[in-house]
Amino acid sequence: MRTFAAIAAILLAGAGCVPTVFPLRTPAEEAAALLVRAGSTITLSESPLGLAGDWFQAFGHGNTRVVTLERWELPHASLRWVSEEKIETEASKRAREAFEALPPAPVGEIAPKPPEPAYDAVTRAGEAHADDLDDGDGLLLPAAWTEGEDVSRDGRTLLWLSRAQYDSLVATRVATVRFGLFDEELAGAYEALAGFKSFIESLNKDAPSSTGKPDFDAMHADEQWGEYRLKVDGEEISVRTVQAGNWFARIVVLANPENPLVLQVKLTPAAYGPDALLSPATAFARSFGYEVVSITTK
Repeated sequence: MRTFAAIAAILLAGAGCVPTVFPLRTPAEEAAALLVRAGSTITLSESPLGLAGDWFQAFGHGNTRVVTLERWELPHASLRWVSEEKIETEASKRAREAFEALPPAPVGEIAPKPPEPAYDAVTRAGEAHADDLDDGDGLLLPAAWTEGEDVSRDGRTLLWLSRAQYDSLVATRVATVRFGLFDEELAGAYEALAGFKSFIESLNKDAPSSTGKPDFDAMHADEQWGEYRLKVDGEEISVRTVQAGNWFARIVVLANPENPLVLQVKLTPAAYGPDALLSPATAFARSFGYEVVSITTK
């Protein structure tokens, strides 16, 4: 609609007419207008290690997950999801390992080129619901969504902050946001992921603590509003956001109390360490973060 209005204004001006001005909405107005309902879809891209999802998609590591809202009647929400993942084939793994085992080429000889990786496309699906979008205190990240199961948990708010969390974050710049890494109820889902135990061991070893126990849950908001770009109903826009984090992770939240969608979750460099790409924990870290790339509200 806004694109059509701009074209119409140019044509009218060229014809000697005085065009009607269609002001573009500010990021704050875009955020306030971004509401979802039953039938809306949200497309997620992995954002592993805090790097852009597109970068990992280009190299075959990124996953795409499409979430469809089945119910949206606050404080209740139900969704179903479908993910498309790229899994390296066993033959490709063997070829890569064989290449990595080769000795360095001596001076004067051309080093062999690494083999092109090969991937299989794997599709998975599941569902989840939440009944605590008013006062829940824990996200339920896609990393814990199990194929073919309803992964709902009490107090979990899926991809949204609860209204209480959002209000606290905006009013006081502090809110408790549980990720569930140490929760017994989610242990099975997380432990099934490669690298989880190594990741937790690394966190417990490196986490800063003044009480003897690392604080993963207290999120502190930035002083200023932020902005985030995504596609809404096929059009790229900028929306106002609340950005918050701690030593472990950062989140970007849509600045809309009626739809406080967590647009991005990513680890901080301190969480995954200086050798992230070589660490055994990398496999889990890859699946931890995500970013919302598009929303269809209609």
